[in-house]
Amino acid sequence: MSSKDLAKKSRDELQKELDRIEFDLMRLGAQVSTGGAGKESGKIRELKRTVARIKTLQRQEELTNS
Repeated sequence: MSSKDLAKKSRDELQKELDRIEFDLMRLGAQVSTGGAGKESGKIRELKRTVARIKTLQRQEELTNS
């Protein structure tokens, strides 16, 4: 998901998206560790980047509201 799309979302929507992505990361990590889902390594990388984008937006909002 792009930064522009994420920036349009509210704080609650960002948190829900973050929770969903972290759950997906956990699930994919478990699949990889058991020897499955070899094609999913690119998806894991993209999900990690999206988590970083969301956390960056949350931190920026926190700093501007303080």
